[in-house]
Amino acid sequence: MSDRELWYKLEREIPIVNGNTSAISNNLSVSFSANANLTCAVVANKNQAHTVSWDDKFEWMVHNIVPAKDLNTGKSNKKVEVMQVKFCSLKSRTTPVLVICTVAGASIWNTVTTTMMYWLSVPEEKTTLWKYTKGVACIEDEIFIGCHAGTIFRLSIKNDTAKLTGSWDEYNKEPVVDMVTFRNWLVVANMKGDLLVFDSELHCLKNIYTGLSINCIISVNNWLACGTIIGQVVLYDIEKEAMLAEINAHSQPITDLDYTAGESLILSTSEDSFVRVWRLENSTTPKISCCFSTSVENVPIAGGCFTDAQGSSFLLSGYDYSVMFYFRLTQ
Repeated sequence: MSDRELWYKLEREIPIVNGNTSAISNNLSVSFSANANLTCAVVANKNQAHTVSWDDKFEWMVHNIVPAKDLNTGKSNKKVEVMQVKFCSLKSRTTPVLVICTVAGASIWNTVTTTMMYWLSVPEEKTTLWKYTKGVACIEDEIFIGCHAGTIFRLSIKNDTAKLTGSWDEYNKEPVVDMVTFRNWLVVANMKGDLLVFDSELHCLKNIYTGLSINCIISVNNWLACGTIIGQVVLYDIEKEAMLAEINAHSQPITDLDYTAGESLILSTSEDSFVRVWRLENSTTPKISCCFSTSVENVPIAGGCFTDAQGSSFLLSGYDYSVMFYFRLTQ
């Protein structure tokens, strides 16, 4: 452990109405606004997205359910499995939009009015044994979404309308695992272990083969952090295409990573039921130390996010659990 330990305490359990969290990694997303005194969380709940909003003192809490349906022609709006949920904060909007990725396509929602802004269909000719949409990132007023065929879709958001402005599949033929904004670049991780780096026009700048079984990725200062199936957190220098650090963080697959720049803290969660917080020392070569570790007993953790920019609290979701776990920093 670090000589500057942090102590977080499980302060409360936040209920999930009408269901349990999905048994998928990276199934949680959080958006917070200090000015509005508002924190919003969304968790994948099998065939729906469950949103919760609260103030900083938990004096009020609002729950909402957004159904996930197959809106492709001839599918009769049947309910479908959610693969990922993600809040996207865009340059021209004061409130985030919600992206719900499913096995049939992806939908974009206005979080204030709970109205759907766009339905993205996955082309049938791309279908193999299965199909899905997964991997979401945004740059300014554009949202990027990945899918099982490796195709990357770009959508432009203006006011309450969304428009598909392009799709690219010539650079990546492998299923997309995760996607993140890195500076003004887009980094895509696929099942083969590649990290593909694109500019905003989706010109492929780099293709870095890591040899890793990647489950999730996040942007960490000037580096990229990968969470792997074997429980490692691996840091990469994208510009130099070099691995900088390798941490044996967990004993089972890492399910989610988050980062808060305010305190240079990395949050890692795993199927081993542990959540850990790592302090990153900024230098030419990253120095990482564990400053907090605890287990949510008998709960394989599926998602984890800090709930503010200082890392003073975080939220966890567990496989097939009807509550989320809220931890607050005590010292």
